[in-house]
Amino acid sequence: MVWPCPLTVDAYVAAGREVEFPRPDCPACAGPMMFWSGYRRHVRAAGRCRKIFVPRLRCAPCRVSHALLPAFTLAWRLDVAETVGMVIAEVAGGARGARPAAARAGVPYTTARGWVRRFAGRAPELGVAFAALAVELGGQVIGPAADAGGFALAAVGAAFAAAACLPGWPAVGAWRFASSVSGGRLIAARSQSRRPAPAATHNRGHHQDLPERERPTLPTHVQIAQPLTPAQPQVNVCIGCAPSDSEAPSSNGPPGT
Repeated sequence: MVWPCPLTVDAYVAAGREVEFPRPDCPACAGPMMFWSGYRRHVRAAGRCRKIFVPRLRCAPCRVSHALLPAFTLAWRLDVAETVGMVIAEVAGGARGARPAAARAGVPYTTARGWVRRFAGRAPELGVAFAALAVELGGQVIGPAADAGGFALAAVGAAFAAAACLPGWPAVGAWRFASSVSGGRLIAARSQSRRPAPAATHNRGHHQDLPERERPTLPTHVQIAQPLTPAQPQVNVCIGCAPSDSEAPSSNGPPGT
């Protein structure tokens, strides 16, 4: 799960556990959830790699816990959404190639190339999903284009432009918005569905690593809830979200780039 965090990475790191985290309903049963400890993960912004606290929430009826990622992160990715989005926008938009885009963003070329390839692979699905979201929010109608990457990029922009009419969203930015409504899976390599864990495991509040098996499916109908406050816009249905953990925490090092 991803919440539309408007804080800068520095502010989020400085606040630690004192961040005012939202408490969304369970994505599976819509029931209330309670905070259930958390973990720390790495994130890289402006060339600096730092650790942030990620809270977990647990649904008592479902007996499943969920990680609550800030929108500046993407699941299983080290770099912040803005960095990833900048590289994708430059390459998919035709402004420059992956190598100069990587140099400009200060990330390894192979990392940037992986982002671009993954976005290109998912571009048809992403384009349809974000174009449908833009229409649902009363925004511009984006028709399919010959270039799937350009279509997806335009659809993300149109969806964010429509969402920006709602309180709170303009401060989040386009790529945090994309991370929020995709559940952090904007450029996920495969769907991260997990096998049902034994009841004893759930009772202890533990979780299992999420296996990577198949590509995610994206519904073409999504909804965005009216935010409670401008500081904390909330999404109630995510593109490509599954009722499981957003990512498996790792205590041994940064997530994959």
